[in-house]
Amino acid sequence: MKKKTLDMIHERDRLAAILSSMTEGVLAVDGEGKTFLANKAACNMFGLNLEKTLDRHINEVFNNDQLNGLVTETLRSGSVHTLETADLPPGRTVFRLHITPIRGAETDLGVAIIAHDVTDLRKLEKMRGEFVANVSHELKTPLASIKGFVETLKDGALEEPDTARKFLSIIERHTNRLNNLISDLLSLSKIESGQIPLELKKIKLSPFIDKLIGAFDDHIREKEHIIEVNIQEGLTYVYADETLLDQALSNL
Repeated sequence: MKKKTLDMIHERDRLAAILSSMTEGVLAVDGEGKTFLANKAACNMFGLNLEKTLDRHINEVFNNDQLNGLVTETLRSGSVHTLETADLPPGRTVFRLHITPIRGAETDLGVAIIAHDVTDLRKLEKMRGEFVANVSHELKTPLASIKGFVETLKDGALEEPDTARKFLSIIERHTNRLNNLISDLLSLSKIESGQIPLELKKIKLSPFIDKLIGAFDDHIREKEHIIEVNIQEGLTYVYADETLLDQALSNL
């Protein structure tokens, strides 16, 4: 009997250690919907006080009708549900909750709620979506211009040398823009994967800046902008990867 008691204590302590080390929040609810277990991660995620959380109904803990309804349904039918919501403390955090039945050897013991903080994941997905939309727009603009000028050349502008040269120059500029966009995307991919090497060298700053601004001369005149360059006195050279520095400043 003593050995059996010690084994049960050991098993309980081992379970408590596992739950405590988990990064996912874990709450367990009994057949009446009252919380009988909550690990440290769950308390931190939801700002809960463990003593005030235990033996309270799940709807008192969270005051979330949708979560309460899914817990009730899982208790009734044993079905598994998933809920993603920001309508829980601390408010702006997005949680993905897995609601599953806890089954014992002879009877159901209640419901387990496993919580994952997916806030950063959802922000990243939103940023990627915005990035794809922006890139699509940036690609469509030069492509539309190239297509338009090609069609104009085919419709007779080739017979007018001055006009043809002007259109070909514009097509070349837009082609270079597309090439730069693709290079930027490839560089971004390499940077994210940590695969891009840095080729540091001594760069004379003033000529570098002048050349960079010159590449945007048409855009500056078109927008009627004025660019002023102020370089700190004595700052003649910088050590940098010239290609990557050019890309970074061009993006700005």
